Amino acid sequence: GINAEYGGLHRFRYAFASYLYIIVFGNVTFAPVSMDAIYDLKGRKPKPGKQGRNKGKSGIVFKDNDLDRQFFLPSEKKTAFAAQLKADVEFLSNHNMMDYSFLIGVRKVDGKQEGTEKQKQTAGDKEGNNKEETVDHAHEANQQEVTRPDEHESKPKSAEMKKVPSIQVTKDSVPITTKNEFLGIESSNPEEMYYLGIIDCLTAYSQKKKAANFCKSLLWKQEELSTVDPPYYAERFLKYMVDIFQ
Repeated sequence: GINAEYGGLHRFRYAFASYLYIIVFGNVTFAPVSMDAIYDLKGRKPKPGKQGRNKGKSGIVFKDNDLDRQFFLPSEKKTAFAAQLKADVEFLSNHNMMDYSFLIGVRKVDGKQEGTEKQKQTAGDKEGNNKEETVDHAHEANQQEVTRPDEHESKPKSAEMKKVPSIQVTKDSVPITTKNEFLGIESSNPEEMYYLGIIDCLTAYSQKKKAANFCKSLLWKQEELSTVDPPYYAERFLKYMVDIFQ
């Protein structure tokens, strides 16, 4: 999926204190070099007076009110992106989640560079070794590994593994994969590369959030709020993301 990947859930307890839970997420913008720009977008309309207040600044994470550009994906990537995004957002909405964000990392690249960003993120690549195996190649090798039925009966045969992601479930015939295929993807603009992922996706529309929505609605419109009901949030979020990707 496009959701940030989960690395683990840990529970700690201090003396005479309640439990502390820590969830570890994968870093959407992890790369060998830093991002040139990062956008944290919710799809809401900027509140009055806040449009473009960070224009011209650098070294910050830009929000909806700072966005003054579009992002460009090859047609085949955009189709896959839209389908996966729809599946992920529907999943979050069905589980009463809202207030999540879409993180976009933008990295400027030299048009003369060879290979994709995935090739730059070779697993186990260290200075001084000659390993040039890409993450894609490593994944393909894992898929082609032949397993004996008596060893791992639950695993599909290698011939089948070439055709589907390693882990896959379906909802209403829409494939949802647990692997984020949109980390370090090439833009149709040869000067850019994107890192995409949904973050902060564990906020439920609780009674507290409903009360916040009621109070804030006295001052602002629903399209300007992030504390809105999950179906509305999902619909607005999807439309916004599809519009900014060309």
